[in-house]
Amino acid sequence: KGHDSQAVSLTGLRGESPVSVAIQASQGRVTAVAKRTQTTPIKPAGIDWQVPSVPPNRVVVIPGVPADEGGRQLVVTNPNNSRATVAVQVLGFQGPYAPSGAASVDLPPEGTASVNLEPGLAGEAAGIKLTSDVPVTGAVIATSRSGGKGTDLAVQSATAPLIGTGVSALATTNIADTELIISNGGDSDAQVTFEVFSYDGVRLRTDDVVLAANSTATRRLNSPDPSYVVVNVPDDSSVVAGVVLTQPDRDVAGLATIPLSSPDLARR
Repeated sequence: KGHDSQAVSLTGLRGESPVSVAIQASQGRVTAVAKRTQTTPIKPAGIDWQVPSVPPNRVVVIPGVPADEGGRQLVVTNPNNSRATVAVQVLGFQGPYAPSGAASVDLPPEGTASVNLEPGLAGEAAGIKLTSDVPVTGAVIATSRSGGKGTDLAVQSATAPLIGTGVSALATTNIADTELIISNGGDSDAQVTFEVFSYDGVRLRTDDVVLAANSTATRRLNSPDPSYVVVNVPDDSSVVAGVVLTQPDRDVAGLATIPLSSPDLARR
């Protein structure tokens, strides 16, 4: 019914290989979020809320893959009734490259597969670009790792390119370190401007970033007060962005990621 929420257990779907879930509404509009919990044999090892990935397309980009050590597992889904061959590119600081051991993924019809990106990323923050012969979508599951500390996880889902303006309602907080990761999935350069505002509307920082085609740039964000970030992109660009929050000095190496989204849905 309208203005209602319902929880559905997916425990029965767990197996040796990854699975994906598609949601369709017969009428009205719905949205969904998945709660992902990771455990070791004796204790919890992280939890995150996973927002939906962008609808399948022949080219999709996953923004905001965190830097530093830890697992980076790419999950790709093929909802079609034919096989999919997917080329994987890392959108790095110096431009695009194929990750070692994970340059391509072959998927059966209506199948899901995962590949390990950790060796190919080598601790670098990035965006991930998937190019397929049929529409696909995907996500990256990132796990923190810091000495003997407890681990955490964060899921980065494929997102739509920003239109005009992208926003994250949380940029900085006094309990975590923050990094803004901006990726350009297009074949031409893009000049981007970002602004950080306090919750009182005071501009704390503004900066310009020139993104080469199929590349990524990062900026550390610092503020003594909680803030939000606004990213302005050129028309018809293929820019995506995400905010990464980390807690490296706590008993658990906290990790969270937030994709930026555009509030101007009417132009989509």
